[in-house]
Amino acid sequence: MKARLLIALFILIVPVLLNAPPAQANVESVFTVDSLFTALNTGEMDAALAAFAADALVENRVRGETYQGAAEIEPMLQAMQREGRQYEIVRVEMVGDTITVAVEISDRGQMWGTETITAEVREGKLQKLTVSAIQLKLWRCPGDRVPANQSL
Repeated sequence: MKARLLIALFILIVPVLLNAPPAQANVESVFTVDSLFTALNTGEMDAALAAFAADALVENRVRGETYQGAAEIEPMLQAMQREGRQYEIVRVEMVGDTITVAVEISDRGQMWGTETITAEVREGKLQKLTVSAIQLKLWRCPGDRVPANQSL
């Protein structure tokens, strides 16, 4: 019993002593990426664009497209936002300052694809966002999701 209590205290105290900024950065990165997709889901284009740094870079490796800065990113975001379209983050992986997410895309409630997106976040803004893969779903069974053990 005492050993378990000491382990629990150790787990709680060590991050406080180390000031744990990486964990805070990870939470900030997840929040920033989530805010982008929340804004797209609600049609708030200004909020979607505000998720990006002024000089951000977006690479869509699937389509062979690159967008630099707000003037190029804004039309790309407008093309992503359509009536009835929803984005849902279904998996998150963190490695250092880089976050990789699997995002399910649906139109009018019908999920049709999953994108793999990697983002670099600094000071609460997306510095770089890369779409590296898309998996199209030609049909779907109710409840289909990206398996938890499937690598992004």
